[in-house]
Amino acid sequence: MEVDYLDLAEVDLPPVMPAGEHPAVARFAARIDAADAFVVVTPEYDHGSPAPLKHAIDAAYGAWNARPVPLVSSGGVSGGLRAAEHLRGVFAELGAPTIRDTVCFH
Repeated sequence: MEVDYLDLAEVDLPPVMPAGEHPAVARFAARIDAADAFVVVTPEYDHGSPAPLKHAIDAAYGAWNARPVPLVSSGGVSGGLRAAEHLRGVFAELGAPTIRDTVCFH
């Protein structure tokens, strides 16, 4: 197994998705497309997932298709479960099945 760690703080996506192909978006989407599966680790922010994560998911929307996505969340008394539940709907629309069991940290 080969693991590729991707920190969104190190990804230089444009703040708004431009019309047409942006080089940073193309590089990010290619990296997502090269993976067979993902583990998404997220904090909970205002009872949901953080905006930069949603933005990154949207940037590579086609590359997530048919790849499993387990979720790891953190935050508050719920352990970030609301963020995980928010992401389940997002990934379902992209054709990426989330794993039923979620790891969460309070």
